[in-house]
Amino acid sequence: MVSEVSRLGRSTVEVLQIVEELPQLGSSIYVQNFGLETLKNGNRNPVAQFMFTLLADIVRLRWQACRVGFAKITLKRDTLKGYLPAHDDHKAYFQGEQFGTILNYMQTHPRTARLKEHKAQLIVTFEEVRSI
Repeated sequence: MVSEVSRLGRSTVEVLQIVEELPQLGSSIYVQNFGLETLKNGNRNPVAQFMFTLLADIVRLRWQACRVGFAKITLKRDTLKGYLPAHDDHKAYFQGEQFGTILNYMQTHPRTARLKEHKAQLIVTFEEVRSI
């Protein structure tokens, strides 16, 4: 039993290997926050396999967003928003290379990438995101 999928491994590939191997050994994986189990009555649960793949990709996307510096990300109606940490708390970040790379991307893609401030938080918006 794990509390969430991110506790199974550090990459999508690693999580999916574990999800594949443990049921072959007769062990079921139960993810508490989703009530998801890989074996039902001794048989593989195909819905669980699909959900593990989806959830592992979401976890991977979160890790990558954190590496870029986003405190939070959302995807809604083909628009990906990355919420950057508050200005005063992370001055070094805003003077660093990662933020410079984000600014450069926005300057070279003004039609699909924007930066705005809302309630003392910077939000980077990427339009026309069809898939991840």
